[in-house]
Amino acid sequence: NKAARAMARLSEAIDSAKASGAEEGLVAASVALLARLQAERDLRNAVAEPEAEPVPEGGVLPAGYLHASGERTETLIECLTLRVDQLDLGFEKCTASGVPESILAELEPTRIAVKSAHADETVADEERRAREAAAAAKAAKKKGKGKKK
Repeated sequence: NKAARAMARLSEAIDSAKASGAEEGLVAASVALLARLQAERDLRNAVAEPEAEPVPEGGVLPAGYLHASGERTETLIECLTLRVDQLDLGFEKCTASGVPESILAELEPTRIAVKSAHADETVADEERRAREAAAAAKAAKKKGKGKKK
C-alpha cells in the first residue's frame, strides 16, 4: 500500500534525522506528522466495514469477519466490539494529533451507528445465551428424570 510505504519512509527519515542530530523542531514536526498519518489510517480502518467471510455450508452466519486493520473476528459481537474499540481509539488518536474537528464530526454518525449496533447485538447475544442455558438446564433435568426410572 502506497500510504504504508510513505509512512515507513517517513519513519526511517525521522530515525536518520535523530541519529544525525538534525534540528529538533524539524524532527518534532516530522514526528507529529507521522502520528497524524498513523491516526488517520487507524480511523480509516476502523470506519471501513469488515468483510464477512463466506457462510459455511448449512450455516446461516458468516464464518468470521476480516477487518481493514488485518484483524479477524469470529462472531458478530466480537466484530462490533473490535470496531467500537478501534473507533474510540481512532477518534482519540486523531484528536490528540490535531485532525480537524470537521473530519471527526463527519465520521461521528458512523461511530454512533456502530455503538448502537453493538448495544443491540449485546442484548441479542445475552438473550441467546439465556435461551441456550434454559434449554441445557431443561435437557439436564429431563436426563436426570430418565435415570431415576
